[in-house]
Amino acid sequence: MSDVPRSSAYDAQRALVGLHALAGTYGGKEPSGVSRIGTADAGTNLRTLAAAPLDLVPASARIGVLYRLAKAGYPQADQFERDYEALAATVSESRGGMSPVELLDDLRTASAGAGLSASRTVASSPHHEVAFLDQDVCSIRRVTVDGRDAVWIFSEFETDAPFESVAQWVDPRNWPDRSPLLFRRMEIVGADQPVAIAEVAAAGDLEHWHSVFHEEVQLVQDVNTLLHCDFRRDGSRSAGMTYELTFSPDDEINVDRGFLLVTEVDGARHVKALKIVGFVDRGWNDVAELVCPIWTDFIRQAVRGGQHSGSLPPSHTPPGGSATPSLTEGLEPWIQFFGTSAMRYLQLFDDVTSRVSRGGYSTGDLVQDGRRYWSQLAKDWARAWTSGTGAINTIAEQGLDAGVPPPTPTAGGTSTSGATQAGGARFAAAGPQPAAAAGGGTQPGAAGTEREEAEGTTIAVSGLTEGEALSVSPLVSIEAGAATIPAVEVTVDRVALPNGSTGVHVQTRNRTVPPGLYVGELTNAAGQRLAAVQLYLSRATGS
Repeated sequence: MSDVPRSSAYDAQRALVGLHALAGTYGGKEPSGVSRIGTADAGTNLRTLAAAPLDLVPASARIGVLYRLAKAGYPQADQFERDYEALAATVSESRGGMSPVELLDDLRTASAGAGLSASRTVASSPHHEVAFLDQDVCSIRRVTVDGRDAVWIFSEFETDAPFESVAQWVDPRNWPDRSPLLFRRMEIVGADQPVAIAEVAAAGDLEHWHSVFHEEVQLVQDVNTLLHCDFRRDGSRSAGMTYELTFSPDDEINVDRGFLLVTEVDGARHVKALKIVGFVDRGWNDVAELVCPIWTDFIRQAVRGGQHSGSLPPSHTPPGGSATPSLTEGLEPWIQFFGTSAMRYLQLFDDVTSRVSRGGYSTGDLVQDGRRYWSQLAKDWARAWTSGTGAINTIAEQGLDAGVPPPTPTAGGTSTSGATQAGGARFAAAGPQPAAAAGGGTQPGAAGTEREEAEGTTIAVSGLTEGEALSVSPLVSIEAGAATIPAVEVTVDRVALPNGSTGVHVQTRNRTVPPGLYVGELTNAAGQRLAAVQLYLSRATGS
């Protein structure tokens, strides 16, 4: 537990939030509009943060906010020049002996167009202290969990940091050391060590345990919870943990769940992190929406020992809600009918809308993405043409807004329009298919599955070839008791990933199993393992 007085910790967090607001980090949302955060003037905030000990507000958080302020042109610097220099002085000496003024000028130059690659500050800093400076690695949404308002905080990224370092970050026992700005306490309750979870025929390098932790998080004020945590590490291939609220001692929290996950993919570490938090006093959820700078600093601690890290578009969003309109919303029947082909270019277009919403999307980007989209669309539409012209006539008469259903398949692979499948085309809903095969694992309303919106995620798969038949095993919870989602209730579809490679989108409509992290395996027709499958079920819905 941190020895820093609580009053000092509160003041430092308020100062950090206030400076990020000054820099425009929150867009049009100002902390002053949230009554529970009373931020001071810029000079006071700069001085407060400069006076805070480095073991409370690490160099990474200071450089992060200074870079944001540099991008904004150092607001009010003519009035608070000395205070800017005081904050810069707390990190400049350890950056190759730079003076405070040199560090401020360097960050200004880097943010104004020279780029971070030319920055002396970046070059002289450990990677984790300057990672994600110019990248958005924190996604915020409002969601509903069991009828309660909550905030969804999600990050996804790749890094070349050693797997061991990232796996230690996943382990909740290390959170206070990795992120003192956010975690004041993470202590096991009622035992000295976690309780091991036995697995049948478990590999020798499998670590699997559960425990209840007393977590004390600093979010402008202290928040105490008892969390049930489960941790599963499969050697150097993957490490994941999931947590769920057991009890709120101070009656502040009614939702606290999420997961951390690292997976080894082609020599890189693919990381996902989710926290869903809801306060009894719903006004504090507005405060939680300002947590991105603090959460981002927690994310930076995952890449210790690395040299390169990059944020990725969120591949896991709450069912029924997204930050921007999704082209795939309401189009599931078409996706099922056209299978892999439809999902591929719909995801390409979804990626475009997501990046447009984040800003900085240029005409050149639009041209490049347009080529990708129309090239794929041309290929797939040629294949889809043979499915019949009935849908085309309907679109011509009513437009897409009318909600056009695809031709209804019947047993034997023939649509109601009378057109049969074209040779070589793959239609997910056409005719009976093996249970849990890619594109045909679960049909809506399948026996044993409640008719609800699906929740899913995207997984990178190395060496996935076009047309290769895929199957997924049952997905088993990493929690004690091992709830299981049958393979027949899991759907797997090929998707194009943002980096140009291919992966799979895994989803389920099962609403009978509890929330948590579920694991299994993706195999080909010969039964060979292609990738590990990890799917977190949040039981949240967009609001």
